[in-house]
Amino acid sequence: MLNPNLSRRGRKRLFFRTICCTVWLAGLLVSGAVVRAADLAPVLVGPSAPVAAGQPLSVWLNWLNTTTEPVVQRVPAGLDCRLVNAAHRFEGRLELSVASGAGEVTIPAGGFVRREYVLNAPRSLAGAVWLDLPGTIANRVLVEIAPATGLAVQPSGPKDTLATTGRVEEPPKDVFDPQGLFKRHVFGHEPFYFTVGPKSPNAKIQFSFKYRFLSRDDSADNLAGRYPWLEGFHFGYTQTALWDWNKPSAPFFDTSYKPELLYSADRVAQRYLPDWFHVDLAGALQHESNGKDGTNSRSINIAYLRPKFTFDLGGDWQLSLSPKAFVYLPDVDDNPDIAQYRGYVELRATIGQLEGAQLSSILRAGSGRRFGSVELDFTYPLWQPWHSGPKIYFMAQYFTGYGESILQYNKQSSSFRAGFSLYR
Repeated sequence: MLNPNLSRRGRKRLFFRTICCTVWLAGLLVSGAVVRAADLAPVLVGPSAPVAAGQPLSVWLNWLNTTTEPVVQRVPAGLDCRLVNAAHRFEGRLELSVASGAGEVTIPAGGFVRREYVLNAPRSLAGAVWLDLPGTIANRVLVEIAPATGLAVQPSGPKDTLATTGRVEEPPKDVFDPQGLFKRHVFGHEPFYFTVGPKSPNAKIQFSFKYRFLSRDDSADNLAGRYPWLEGFHFGYTQTALWDWNKPSAPFFDTSYKPELLYSADRVAQRYLPDWFHVDLAGALQHESNGKDGTNSRSINIAYLRPKFTFDLGGDWQLSLSPKAFVYLPDVDDNPDIAQYRGYVELRATIGQLEGAQLSSILRAGSGRRFGSVELDFTYPLWQPWHSGPKIYFMAQYFTGYGESILQYNKQSSSFRAGFSLYR
């Protein structure tokens, strides 16, 4: 809790100093991780012949110790992987071919250790596809996948020791592939749902997405391919509307428009963390307004930093904790006291199964002693109408506190609504 005797300017200075210290400490940690990353050089080696769709696809991961001292390396039991070509994208998980090979292993100076990982080649992909390991610094390799009912395609070039061989058929440069572009650049962001309840305003609707500016999957040699960290830059957009069915003509009570410039990094320093724990980071400049004028006009601009800590609990269960710290940028004349009700921090917590029921909460503490809010969301998968497409979830939401809408950020309310969600 901030000292109530501090002036508004004093509170802002204190908050900025806290943010600066946090960024400085994070920089030290990251710089330390970069130095350690030079100790081992992971090299991914793909299959030397085409693999039939639906059949086991085997790759080898080698860790090379380039130092003059022995190094202890943790060998994970599984690795998230991504296979991409011009038209399709597949995300899966490689598993050790020999489970006993997992765990810590000592690599002597100048030596190496290698492990074989396997997954079934997806039937939705064919031809030359890129395989990479998100969250690691290992190279990506080219894999030739033959159709399940066809004959294997023979490699056309000499064998490469660090990548798979095979004929690479580049798509024509003048052919625009909107479906592939969408899959490579557009992703879910905040939850996407439609819920209704008995109290006015009855319905609450939210949709959200983020657009990745650059993708290394667009071509074999582009800017993001040379500098993978550029993939973190996104444009995000979230729109939340409260719809009052009880009133004549069923007007929309209030709508919040939230565009943002976002940078995100998934599975930061994963090679130094255990398999059951990973860290994601996101930071953004966000605008929020309700598009009204006069006394009903509301708008704020914030800068925020949001890490996310995820714990794998076993049996497809996960717990994630995501604190968010933010600061209000100038120009809050429409609602100068909004910090008393929204505060400067919030906490998102989610527990549940990746493919099953989940319970999540958003806890927000206002800078005023009596203010803040709690939102609870329960979701459960109902069905998946399209193969490999989005699922439809049942959703129940309870809110109590201040600021469910930006129009009434200083009014207390409680509501319960239920409906469905497409992204959670």
